[in-house]
Amino acid sequence: MSQQGQQRSMGLLWAGLLAAPVAWAVGFQAVYALTLNSCVGASRTLLLLLNFACIAFGGVALWLSLRNLRQAGGWPTSRDEATVGRSRLMAAVGALTAGLFVLAMIAQAIAVLLLDPCPW
Repeated sequence: MSQQGQQRSMGLLWAGLLAAPVAWAVGFQAVYALTLNSCVGASRTLLLLLNFACIAFGGVALWLSLRNLRQAGGWPTSRDEATVGRSRLMAAVGALTAGLFVLAMIAQAIAVLLLDPCPW
């Protein structure tokens, strides 16, 4: 594989690993910041749209991580070379992390849907 191909591959691995946690963090902070506006305006539409956009972004990260895992050849083993093992490990951890954060974002969307944004 060429140097440019390896750099692109590493970029995709890092994107698969970090995209879902970043989507969760951005969504969590944005919903927290906009909750008071939702309370005053009595509409949760913006909060729900923001949650669904973050879930979609996390779903893309999960798809990318699973694609990376298939391209890397599956789960890492003790017989892998260093670069192959690293790619397999990053892809596997990215898929597990993305799945976990997508579930967390779904749970937060359910909370936004069911709970009143105005505690008083």
